[in-house]
Amino acid sequence: MKVVIKILNIIASSNLVVALGVWSLVMLTGITNNTDVIVFANFSFFATLSVYSFSFLSHYISTLNINFLKYVSFLIKKEQKLNSKSYFHFIILVVSSVTSVLFLKTLRLDTLVLLVPVVIVSLFYSLSVVKHNSKYITLREFPYVKIFLIAFSWAFITVVLPLINSDLDFTYFNFIEFIVRFLFVIAITIPFDIRDVKTDKPSLYTIPQLVGEENSKKISYLFIFINMLFYMILYKKIEVVVFILFFAILTSLLVKFTNKNRNQIYYSLVIESTSILLYLVFFVVDRFIL
Repeated sequence: MKVVIKILNIIASSNLVVALGVWSLVMLTGITNNTDVIVFANFSFFATLSVYSFSFLSHYISTLNINFLKYVSFLIKKEQKLNSKSYFHFIILVVSSVTSVLFLKTLRLDTLVLLVPVVIVSLFYSLSVVKHNSKYITLREFPYVKIFLIAFSWAFITVVLPLINSDLDFTYFNFIEFIVRFLFVIAITIPFDIRDVKTDKPSLYTIPQLVGEENSKKISYLFIFINMLFYMILYKKIEVVVFILFFAILTSLLVKFTNKNRNQIYYSLVIESTSILLYLVFFVVDRFIL
C-alpha cells in the first residue's frame, strides 16, 4: 500500500494529470466542433508540463534565494541542499520544453502569434516582474486575479487556439463554448483555492477568502450546472443526458468533499482528473452513441 501511495504521489507531483487534463479539453473541443485537433492537443500537453514545472521550480528557487543559473550549477555539483523533487521537475521541464519547441513547427503562424500573450502571462505568473505597492510580485500574487488568469488561459488554449490552428472560423457557438469552458475551469479550481486558504496571503482575495468555503462550493456547483446545461442543449439524446448528469453529479460531489485537510493526491489526481473524465464522457458519446 505504501508503494502505491508513493507512486500516486510521484504522479501527482509530476503535473502529468494536469497536462493530460488540458490535452483532454483540447480534444473535447475537437469533438464538439467535429475537427481534428490532435496535433495541437499534443503540443498543449507538453507546453502545460513545461509551464507547471517551471512554476514549481521558480517558487522553489525563490525559497533558496538564488537565481536560475545558480540553481543549474547546484544541480551539476549535486548540492545536498537541493531536494529530489526539484531534480525531477527540472528533468520534466527540459524534456517537455524541448518537445514543445519541436511541436511549434507543426502549428499555423496565426496560432503562434496568439500563443505569445499566453507565454508572457505564464512567465509573469511565476516571475516577480509586476510592480505592486512598491515591490515586485508575480501575477499569481496580484489581488483577485489568480483564478481568473488560470481559467482564461485554459479556456483560450483549449477552445480558441485549437480552432484557429484548424483554420476554422470562431463563431457565436464557439464564444459560448469559451465562456462555458472558462466557468468549468473556475469550478474545478475553486477546490484548490479552498485548500490554499491556510497558506495564501489575505491580500490575494481569492473566492474562498472573500465569500467563505461553503459559498465558494455553491459557485462551483452553479458553474458545473451551467456546463451540464450547455452540453444537454448541444446533445439532446437521452443517453447523452444520462452521461452528462453522471459527470455533473460526480464532479459536484468531489467539490463537496473538498476541505483544507485533503492530501495532494485528492487535488492533483482526483480533482484534476475531472477534465479527463469530461473528455472521456464525450469520447464514449461520440464513438458509441451518436
